[in-house]
Amino acid sequence: GRHIERVNLYSHVMAAAMYGDERWPDVDVDFVENIGFLAAMHDVGKIGTPDDILNKKGPLNEFEWTIMKEHTINGAFILSSYPNPMAKQIAQSHHEWWNGTGYPYKLIGDMIPL
Repeated sequence: GRHIERVNLYSHVMAAAMYGDERWPDVDVDFVENIGFLAAMHDVGKIGTPDDILNKKGPLNEFEWTIMKEHTINGAFILSSYPNPMAKQIAQSHHEWWNGTGYPYKLIGDMIPL
């Protein structure tokens, strides 16, 4: 599908809406300009996930789910030397949930990077 295009667009639109709001001081012009492109790399860690898990039609078993969740750490490693640290943060934290039930680190609320 067009998942990456939607991620680019939605990320940029949300960042643009946050720009200038005092609640989001880290959202500056560079953030707005970079977020869409960098967000497109959020799943780069799936390059290390076996195809049989990525393409499985039914639900993943516990072992497969453990392997699938590693894509966040793998993506952060792949992007660790990328010049903009936001790329690594996005890859690593895009499955964290505000209530702390996400992965890989179960971060809560403001602990999750933008």
